[in-house]
Amino acid sequence: MNTAAQQRGSSLMDSPWYWMHLFCVAALIGLVLVGPRFAARQAGVERKFQGRQRASLNRAGKAPDTPLSSEDNLHVKLGPLYGLFASGATLSWWMVWRRRYRVRAANQTTAAGAEPHVSPPVEPFAPVPAASAKHTAAEPRT
Repeated sequence: MNTAAQQRGSSLMDSPWYWMHLFCVAALIGLVLVGPRFAARQAGVERKFQGRQRASLNRAGKAPDTPLSSEDNLHVKLGPLYGLFASGATLSWWMVWRRRYRVRAANQTTAAGAEPHVSPPVEPFAPVPAASAKHTAAEPRT
């Protein structure tokens, strides 16, 4: 776990949250730029599929009742991708800000002469206390 002293010299670009934010923002910009072309292409793909469906319904003697897709009325939309990347960008920026704010607050308290509040490191493999203090591994049980 990094302490405030170790993070003081770290760059913003060392954070994986920064890179996630950058990726999500770039993806959102790409979606905004590609969105109109995607809508036109997807409408054509859906109309071809619906045309095949209508042809099979006509051969079966049934009248098709679904309207053809247009750029405004698509079955496959980019809304879920916008939501995914927007929430990813928001979460990652919050994590970057939180990390940088904690480091800055710790640096300010250290500069003021107070001890920074840093959680002690957790040992991943701490020894487990013995179940009984009477017996140890070296002594045989009676």
